[in-house]
Amino acid sequence: MMAARAGARDVTAVEATGLLAKMATRVVARNGWSHAITVVNKWSVDMDPAELRGGKADVLVSEVVNTGLIGESMLTTFNDAHSRLLQPGAIVIPRAAGVEAFLIESPDVDSQVRVGDEVDGFDLSDLNAFSPADYMQYELSRTSYRPLTNKFVPLVLDLRNQTRSIKSRSRVRASRSGVAVAVAWWFVLELDEQTQISMSPEQGQGSYPHWKQAVQYLGRPLEIRTGQMLDVTVEHDMQTIYFTAQVETPGEQ
Repeated sequence: MMAARAGARDVTAVEATGLLAKMATRVVARNGWSHAITVVNKWSVDMDPAELRGGKADVLVSEVVNTGLIGESMLTTFNDAHSRLLQPGAIVIPRAAGVEAFLIESPDVDSQVRVGDEVDGFDLSDLNAFSPADYMQYELSRTSYRPLTNKFVPLVLDLRNQTRSIKSRSRVRASRSGVAVAVAWWFVLELDEQTQISMSPEQGQGSYPHWKQAVQYLGRPLEIRTGQMLDVTVEHDMQTIYFTAQVETPGEQ
């Protein structure tokens, strides 16, 4: 409705959940915008371009992000829109997304994902094979942790173009000594040239609209010393972002 009020002649609202689509249709009618807005009860990837009011769109506004950024099939949704539903050069909002990260030391995180070497006199360390490989959602401002590296940017996605799965490497210097147990990361959305939304923990408690930070356990504690170079790899399969980290061996680049 805001798009129509701002002057858009034809607006197609796409909602996969039937109950919400029916409610959206009711709200649109109640506010007198049915002449300009059509609600389609489908996933956008299942739409026929002929269902778009006014033909292929020249503006896409979409919120298909989660704490892990791409876990709600954001990249697949945008790729499909570019190939079938949008005019060439269409404006997309958000137009870009980035990931910021640092390695952390945190007994709180470690205790939630790893069994100690001894539990009531029993060695249960084999159970650590079941430590989660995926990220968990945290509000870092409410979690005890210590960054062991400065913030770095391992991943940037240009949503104005088709995206594919990638794997990239970052060389990161340890800013202090400690035992790294996880990579903590969060997203930054670039809506346009002037507007960004960041889930950075530097914003403090209560600053997040809904999403928080992602924390991925490294699989085993990693002892690092100040000044050491770390080899941090990030990859995504269009659905989930994964990190690995290791200390560089002398002479490795």
